[in-house]
Amino acid sequence: MTRNAIRGNLVNQTKAIWAISGVLLAITLFYMCKKKAAPALASATTAASGPSVAWKFQNDRTTFATITLGPDGTIYAGSNQGVFAISPDGKLKWQAQYGGISYTALGSDGMLYAASMYGLPFGVSPDGSVSWKPGYGLIGFHAPPATSTGKILYANTTSDLYAFEPGATTALWSQNTFRGGALSPNSSLPGTATVGQNSAASPVIYSDDSIALPRQHWVTMFGSDGTPAWSVEVTPGDLGAAALGEDGTVYTSDGGAVYAVDRDGSIGWKYPAAAGTCCVGSPATDMDGTIYFAGSRSLTALGRDGRLKWSVSSKHAFETGPALVADGSIYIGATDGLVAFEPDGSEKWVAASPNSLTTPAISADGTAYYVCGYIWVCAVRGINSPLMKSSWPRIYHDSANTGNILTQF
Repeated sequence: MTRNAIRGNLVNQTKAIWAISGVLLAITLFYMCKKKAAPALASATTAASGPSVAWKFQNDRTTFATITLGPDGTIYAGSNQGVFAISPDGKLKWQAQYGGISYTALGSDGMLYAASMYGLPFGVSPDGSVSWKPGYGLIGFHAPPATSTGKILYANTTSDLYAFEPGATTALWSQNTFRGGALSPNSSLPGTATVGQNSAASPVIYSDDSIALPRQHWVTMFGSDGTPAWSVEVTPGDLGAAALGEDGTVYTSDGGAVYAVDRDGSIGWKYPAAAGTCCVGSPATDMDGTIYFAGSRSLTALGRDGRLKWSVSSKHAFETGPALVADGSIYIGATDGLVAFEPDGSEKWVAASPNSLTTPAISADGTAYYVCGYIWVCAVRGINSPLMKSSWPRIYHDSANTGNILTQF
């Protein structure tokens, strides 16, 4: 090979090496740029993933138990330090310190009524003063009272029911379960008032002021004057909180099955749930009568006839029953925050927070408020959908915890 040919080959090889080097450099620069851009892309994805916690309210040495919303947007938080009133921006308005751990509901008269774990019913005026203290030392409560225009209904842990007129210092009427060695004309309910029971069921009020109460193994119906209409033994287990259907059907569960009790006291159907899928909190009903309930890691929808529509498992560990909102979404409190599902049960978004311990109370502008991590009240904004106007969209019916099917939303 001539010297010129050798020189030509060297030139061509050099050009090829430079070309390959250029391609490698371009590839390297491309991936370096992509890598640098990745954090911005991840942040955008996170920001678009759903609503988030706007604020958390905390008070020293306070454990919160319930959230109740007022018509002006005030958030009332029942706690072991009485009742806190919080503004929609997360600031303290006032504290009313009375009783022990308190569960609250709003009355039609604007008074906030509370049931204390120590057995003290009391009422708090809109200015924060404890203005109603009937002085009853009843067996403790683990659920808020139910409220109507003319009376406030308290169900205690041993399944007794007490009715007060607003402002009255003595009970309007009461109905008690049997106590050994104690005879009383108002001890007319089946069961035994066993010390140490822990019923968390609250009364539910019909449109005609009739009252249904899941208590021990029974569902009992009362007239508006407290007269028992009927009692039906539903299960050997203990019943939890109830929901009402549009036709007056009572939906409740014993932790292993969901039951439908008709308005006349007959058991309409029983849905035996799969292990671990029933039931946290209360069932809820939507506009077409579908019944939703949560298990420890599942969400299930039943038709009015008790037949399964769908059931989905979840990676989230649920702490509450469902709350239904106007756009059809289903919200459930979990150990990792507030979880939203689509109407078909597919997951929609998660608002991360300390564990969500109460079914969210939904304001008119769609903000969700709940007790999180025991010591905080959390607010989640960006939802923009109010509570669904169905017969029973959440535990205790509404965000005021009235337990009354006629309550305005």
